[in-house]
Amino acid sequence: MKSARPGRFCVSRAPAVVWLVALAACASTPPGPLHSSVHVEPTTTPNIAPTAPPPVPSLAASKPAMSPPPEPRIRLLEVAPGTPIPAAVSQLASLLGMGAAIDPEVQGTTGATLRDITLDSALQELVGRRGYAFRIEGTTLRVDPVRMTTRTFHFDYVAVSRVGTMNIVAHRRIAGNAPAVSGTSPTDDDVLTSQSVGDVWQEIRVALTGLLQSGLAAPPRSTSVDSTSSAGSIGTIASSTTFANGSSLVVSPMSGLISVTAMPDRLRDVESFVNDFQQSVSRQVVIEVKIVQVDLSTNFPFGIDWNALTAGASRLSLRKDETPIISDGGLRFALSGGGAQVDAVLKALGEQGTVSVLSNERTTALNNQRAVFNVSTDEVFFSVAQTPLPSTGGGATSVQNQRVPQRVSVGIVLDVLPQISADNVLTMSIRPAVTSIARVDSVVLADGTLATTPIVSRRESDTVARLHAGETLVIGGLLQNRRDSTVGGVRFLKDIPLIGRPFRRVTRTDTRSELVIFLTPTVVSAARATTGTGGL
Repeated sequence: MKSARPGRFCVSRAPAVVWLVALAACASTPPGPLHSSVHVEPTTTPNIAPTAPPPVPSLAASKPAMSPPPEPRIRLLEVAPGTPIPAAVSQLASLLGMGAAIDPEVQGTTGATLRDITLDSALQELVGRRGYAFRIEGTTLRVDPVRMTTRTFHFDYVAVSRVGTMNIVAHRRIAGNAPAVSGTSPTDDDVLTSQSVGDVWQEIRVALTGLLQSGLAAPPRSTSVDSTSSAGSIGTIASSTTFANGSSLVVSPMSGLISVTAMPDRLRDVESFVNDFQQSVSRQVVIEVKIVQVDLSTNFPFGIDWNALTAGASRLSLRKDETPIISDGGLRFALSGGGAQVDAVLKALGEQGTVSVLSNERTTALNNQRAVFNVSTDEVFFSVAQTPLPSTGGGATSVQNQRVPQRVSVGIVLDVLPQISADNVLTMSIRPAVTSIARVDSVVLADGTLATTPIVSRRESDTVARLHAGETLVIGGLLQNRRDSTVGGVRFLKDIPLIGRPFRRVTRTDTRSELVIFLTPTVVSAARATTGTGGL
């Protein structure tokens, strides 16, 4: 046996291939039924100048701000293959000066050679990989069989299902040839339909069912209880699902709770998914939208010259949006700099025509939830409904005309669906629609009934864009030709019927205008981790 040097550990070799640790002086250890060795890295203490020892404080005077002692780190651990798990854990606990509480159902053997690991990692290799659960309670190592446990997770989200459908229809047939069934369109019409379903509770229910069903052949058994008054709100229905291995899933949207009974490894997967899901759906964005109309001067008959905005004194930084998507062919640019750059663009556009702000809206939307801007007016017009009247004398059937008031919405409707990534990059589905009444046509029937029909001018687009938070998306290219008529002449005389025409003057002006949309998203709250609220 070698003599121990100061400041070093002395280790003797046992005849069974493994090492035992001597934490104090050099001593030989006779071979026993368990052969293992462990080297615990000693805790270093800072060099302090020799001073008089301070008085020992009382428990009441001690400060609770002291940091907890560091976890022991094992530099070398060798456990012979075939060592019973209870014996290995007991020996490890005794060498570290800790106690061991081992369930009688813990059986099997273990063995490993580990270097420079923590106590938790060592237990994971010796116990966890053998299918047993362990935990450190103070100075006690506790090992138990893996059993199903139940955890309840908080999921804070409103119990509601949102379904939105938007259609753009371009008619290529005369209205008289349209089908008689309301709500249908001819087969040769161009229809672009976009639909979004915001059913968060149904999403997480399906995802957790997939996690718990993984590896099981038998399908789960589900029961549900409708917790709302709407039969179509699938996501807001409380449900209970039982799986073939005995695990279960209970989802309660009204209380915001998800209860899962499963093995510990599945519970860890569920906890990780619920936390990530909560972070994703809790992201929200402030959407600022400015819709302007530029009545172009005669020097710009082909629309706004965007190249002129990047030259001259303005020097605006516009980059072409290269998002590979299908859209309506309008121009799209990304503008950095926020509201100040938008104001600079508006001033520069004033050099090419008259700028009018049609809408300046601001709203907040959650991740993958649709936000709708609607600034419109319901204009009323009268259509004619004909009702046949039976003849009492056997003659021809008469027709009764009845004027029926109808409405048409005129104004601005903007639909935005944002998707926010973890690095604050947004992918947005944007659908602006601007309608106005170009003129009102009227017709007088044989019985003198007057029917009016508005001619509605519509400019709309449906596109998908991707940009960083804080950038401004510029959508242009929505041109429109408008003819305005102005009546002038001699006051009072021009309004006299028949003889007032020589004193009346009508001036017609053709105006070419372009619609420009500025959309600026700003992420206002990053994903907040749900640590501490995931389980009870």
